[in-house]
Amino acid sequence: MQDAPAKIQNSRQKLVHPSLCEGAYRGELREGDHVEYTLMDKKNRHRPLDECWLFATLEPCSPGSRNAPKIPCSERIVNARIVKVWFGEEDLALKDDFGGVAFLKKNHIEVGL
Repeated sequence: MQDAPAKIQNSRQKLVHPSLCEGAYRGELREGDHVEYTLMDKKNRHRPLDECWLFATLEPCSPGSRNAPKIPCSERIVNARIVKVWFGEEDLALKDDFGGVAFLKKNHIEVGL
């Protein structure tokens, strides 16, 4: 991660629910892992995440942006039934220009910037 831009190195997220407040950062448990994967699949796999809110540094990656068998972050958010997502800035590394956000909105998830 030494060569990655600072905003990617410092990509952080927080999952909030009345009974849960959990944070994670990119590469926390394994180098290169996206934050959503760490937060939802590694740290909270045993918990229902419906009705949670997600606060993120960068917008989530979109369908088609990851190689199989990896699941794009926006799909992971929809699958977890998270109801609201806020992110700080668009991810300029994405080629699809807010594709993750469009996917979330299409799946009735409230998105804020």
